[in-house]
Amino acid sequence: MAWLILVGLVIFIALHSLRSHFPSHRAALIARWGVLPFRAVYSVLTLLALASIGVGLIDARQAPVTLWQPNPAWRIVMGHAMWFVALGVAASWVSGTHLKAWLKQPLLLAIVLWALLHLSVSAYLHQWIICIAILVWVSSVLWRDWHIVPAPAISYSRDVLAILLATAMWFVFGQFLHGWIIGVPIILF
Repeated sequence: MAWLILVGLVIFIALHSLRSHFPSHRAALIARWGVLPFRAVYSVLTLLALASIGVGLIDARQAPVTLWQPNPAWRIVMGHAMWFVALGVAASWVSGTHLKAWLKQPLLLAIVLWALLHLSVSAYLHQWIICIAILVWVSSVLWRDWHIVPAPAISYSRDVLAILLATAMWFVFGQFLHGWIIGVPIILF
């Protein structure tokens, strides 16, 4: 049932490509259906795609195809480097940061870093399929949208807020949620 991973990825990437790669089709759907029905269908399909990926992952873990054996010590480095991923996410959420003005697309850059870090510690084919698919898709969005200029920075206090938010997200997800949701504990300390 590893095909469920591929089906989920295709649906997820297709849905999330509507805004970046096919804005006129997205606008036409919203005009035809209305905003709320469009969001409802979009949300349900996204959840189904994530569920498909999740079920496929559970199945793939039963008989994984091993590609290589990463150095176990690298997991500690990767766990700490994930703070930069959290910083990119937080910088995209907090408006008016210097980080966002400097990085332009902090969320997309964070996803690229997430995929690269996970490729460095992922030994199995199913993990590589997910990371490479997301990496290729996000890179295409970055390539297409790099010209977009973010809102100007407001103050450094907003950057401090983003850094604090990133640190909290990194700690909570790394210490508690990753092992519970994904099934693989992260070694932070």
